[in-house]
Amino acid sequence: GAMPTIDGYNFAEGRSAAQVDLVSDRGDPLLAKWQLGLGRVVAWTADNGSDYASQWTDWDQYNQFWGQTLRWSLPDPTNQAITVDLARTGSNMVVTVDSQTADGNARDLQGQSLTIVLPGGETQSAALSIDSPGSYEAIVTAPDPGSYRIELPDLGIGLAGAIQASPEWLPAEDGVTLLEAIAGRTGGEIRSLDQAPDASLFDAGQANARAPGAVRAVWYLPLIAALALFVADIALRQAHLWSTTSTPPSLADRNSP
Repeated sequence: GAMPTIDGYNFAEGRSAAQVDLVSDRGDPLLAKWQLGLGRVVAWTADNGSDYASQWTDWDQYNQFWGQTLRWSLPDPTNQAITVDLARTGSNMVVTVDSQTADGNARDLQGQSLTIVLPGGETQSAALSIDSPGSYEAIVTAPDPGSYRIELPDLGIGLAGAIQASPEWLPAEDGVTLLEAIAGRTGGEIRSLDQAPDASLFDAGQANARAPGAVRAVWYLPLIAALALFVADIALRQAHLWSTTSTPPSLADRNSP
């Protein structure tokens, strides 16, 4: 029979990529669905029948309606077994997409367009070209290091990956240039493992003297000053006490009976 009416719903606005199957008399979406990555989403803006859609539970096609809706929301087997790999080749980034159908056959993606979300948020498009059956590639020139998102709009799939910095920007294996820079800024020196260590190697005083802007410990200076004041205070108190106890009696005290 005809679909029953509903008494209310939660207001929502349809997504740009959503397929709206049911709308209210005001044009607001009641039932919408869309692809999200490898999964699918169904949005129903009424309720389970306890309030807004109380008449739906008595509908003779209620079970069929929700059964078909749930079957659609299950993952699409045609979108399974898709992997994306990012690799740097020279100054370029190669995006490799390997794709097979559920029965193991190669999926034809020749000429399909990729949407590449760059680390800074900008987007770039690239076309896939076949590398081998089921494997396709796209080239991104001069990529920045960071995280990328690869989207296949025709399949409704989005996958993420990352790319490292170009090798020429990485430190050299021996690191001599880096060591020389560190030694120059800290007043140190570079020594070979073949050199026998001498006493000056562990002389922190000389190293600190050569280092520009070296930090010297001064914590002991206020401590010495505090100890000196403490000793002086004790000495003054003792001297005052000694002078008080050693004062001779006056003549009046001597003549008294």
